[in-house]
Amino acid sequence: MLRLVVKSNALTSMGYDERARVLELEYKNGTVYRYKVVPRHVWEELKRIEARGDSLGAYVNANIRDTYDFLE
Repeated sequence: MLRLVVKSNALTSMGYDERARVLELEYKNGTVYRYKVVPRHVWEELKRIEARGDSLGAYVNANIRDTYDFLE
């Protein structure tokens, strides 16, 4: 999966596999989380947040971390 390099205090990169509905988030410490069954609109919102320069970490904590199952 291709990941976009992002400007964030928490994340290094992020990517989305539309077919599998998997969201990958790479954190600054090198850990990659693969969140499962994530709707495309969540990915689109992450890209909008990054483009605006808003906090990706805050969005992830509020809307992704405790909402979707993940693999580390």
